[in-house]
Amino acid sequence: MLRTVSQYLNKTMQPARITFTKEYFKKEILGNPNNKRNNILSNPLFKINYNAKNNLINFKHYKNPNISIVNYVLPFKFGIHLEETSDLVSFSTNGLIPIRWLYMIRDFHWKYSMIEPLDKIDFMPLLNDLPQITFNKIISDTLIQDTIGFKVINNINIKDQLNIKNTTYPDTYWGTYNGVMTPYTKYILDECSKFESLKPLYNLNSSYDSLYANRGGIEIKTDAIYEFMKFNHSMPCMGFIKNECGGHDTYNTDKDVTREELICLYLALKELGVNVEINNS
Repeated sequence: MLRTVSQYLNKTMQPARITFTKEYFKKEILGNPNNKRNNILSNPLFKINYNAKNNLINFKHYKNPNISIVNYVLPFKFGIHLEETSDLVSFSTNGLIPIRWLYMIRDFHWKYSMIEPLDKIDFMPLLNDLPQITFNKIISDTLIQDTIGFKVINNINIKDQLNIKNTTYPDTYWGTYNGVMTPYTKYILDECSKFESLKPLYNLNSSYDSLYANRGGIEIKTDAIYEFMKFNHSMPCMGFIKNECGGHDTYNTDKDVTREELICLYLALKELGVNVEINNS
């Protein structure tokens, strides 16, 4: 089990550095009118605050298993120091923030950023020193989270929407049904696969496929969800997650789709101009 956990951490918590020009940082990030006070980035998964006095970056986020484990076995650090040169600004995750989140930042927020993966951390000796009862407590704490989801808004209602083979759909009509999806949906989901944070597993052409289920939905085939599934399936206490996101046009977190995976898809749809709205329950 520890080897699987170590591999998961090595893959998802690899240290990395994100860099942008000082001009971009001051004008587009600090100077963005949508940013309030010290909050320089916000989405339903994580927020980034900037402490100008101490020149620190702070992430606020929900508990992911990988972050919770790493925060326990690595030395605590309050904030990430922002490094500056004559014309560049950067910060490094130090293995405390998922590397995927940096790609999400570049994909959906700070587009003119450069990402440099750094040397991986050997987590195995750190995990060996972690008592089993502590490890179990860390995992159980991450399982208690609120439900969140999003809805794709169609501009027109179609009465016979489930009879997809015999229905003519508007060009931008969204729908994921039992084993099939509308042409617009297929096109958008294929486009989502081009984002670095949503790249497909191995050499698959797309990160998403139709879900064969009466409730309809999307089968998720991102590289990230398969890494999480390998970890999850080694931890029976978590319950075996599937790579499924059920629904026709409304999708919520449940036992088979994580908050990270759902919000990453939501941000991709939003970036591609799909009419989506977040919902909490």
